[in-house]
Amino acid sequence: MIIDRMPLAGRAAYLGDGDSINLAAAADQSGRTDEILEGQSYEIAGLSLYLEGDDLLALYARDDKPLIQVAVIKEMFPGLFADPNAHRVHTVAGFEDLRRGTRAGLRALEVDGIPTLVATGTGKSGWRSAIYRMPHAITLSDAAWDMAVSRLTPADTFTYSLSVEVWVSGQDIEAGPGTMVALTPPDASPGQARLATGLTLPDGSPVDKVIAYRVLLSAEVFHDTLLSERHVGLPSDESLGCPLLRAVHLLEPTVSSLDFHSLHEIEAAGAQARLLDPPKFTRMIASLDVPATLNRKERMQIRVRKDAFKRAEAWLDGEVRLRPPLVDTDPG
Repeated sequence: MIIDRMPLAGRAAYLGDGDSINLAAAADQSGRTDEILEGQSYEIAGLSLYLEGDDLLALYARDDKPLIQVAVIKEMFPGLFADPNAHRVHTVAGFEDLRRGTRAGLRALEVDGIPTLVATGTGKSGWRSAIYRMPHAITLSDAAWDMAVSRLTPADTFTYSLSVEVWVSGQDIEAGPGTMVALTPPDASPGQARLATGLTLPDGSPVDKVIAYRVLLSAEVFHDTLLSERHVGLPSDESLGCPLLRAVHLLEPTVSSLDFHSLHEIEAAGAQARLLDPPKFTRMIASLDVPATLNRKERMQIRVRKDAFKRAEAWLDGEVRLRPPLVDTDPG
């Protein structure tokens, strides 16, 4: 089934707060796209702004507080929604990472073309990655990981736990262990969500000022899966049966390239901007190139600084695409 593409128009084209499109008068000076439903997507080319204030020339000077913040919330990993422009991803994966560190009861093998930690039999196994030192202190906010088996795998096949060991500013990495940040419960099952948001230290404080980290996996396999391989030189009593971990992704919040601290930064970003009403210049129109494809549960949002404008409007240049989900059964 094909449904024609239609330009975004009317109220749906505005980033608003409820029925209000004036962001300066909104409860928290922010607006967002309407909810995107299943079978619907937005193809966004850019964002247009209308700004009105007493003296816009004064807003060309940079302020420490952002003047306008644009965020594009995407499903970066299954179930984990965040702004790719405001996060750096640290990925521990591939043969180089999986074969470093220490392993017990696990081998790094290629499964379906992807490097994977595979259990060499039933029982307990574990892996500690190498320690990765950061050039400067960072914050870790969220995590997601890839397993080689489906979440529909029976719960009695294996259990596992995943954690990150971090060292913070002032700690000597060579002197002793760091602090453990649990990503999963002690005995997670294959069916549990493979993400962790709002990471905290055991005392509840944020995971910040991190100067080094490593990933730890422990697992207990009760039944081998159908994976079997034979390698020349391997002992005949060693089996390869349960693929486990493929990758761990850690999200680090960063300063977004779509945080603008002045009107000059908006113009420097390539926006087509024009000031109106000389000599005071109380109005401005601008167009920003912010391409994005938004699907279900994703959104674009904008926030303006409180008391910076008398009126602020933002609307999208884009189109709506519909592809209704199929229903093969006849309800009648």
